[in-house]
Amino acid sequence: MHNVSALGRDGLVMQYGYVMHENTRHLYANASSTQYSSSASVHVKDLFQVRTAATPYGFGVDLKSLSAKQIAILAALGLSRT
Repeated sequence: MHNVSALGRDGLVMQYGYVMHENTRHLYANASSTQYSSSASVHVKDLFQVRTAATPYGFGVDLKSLSAKQIAILAALGLSRT
């Protein structure tokens, strides 16, 4: 996070940026039958791992809100990579 903060303060851009996060979902289900005098329970645990890419100006930046200078920097980065 320090590097991302420094990039924004100095007006620089990063070539690659990703953030990884996990979500866990628990599902519990119970069923019982009075007719057969039985019951059952189930627990399902789902783990989701998601990687989100950043724009060259950080995370959550809308590319439509960039200034003309920032768009020019992105264009130059794109041309230098080909």
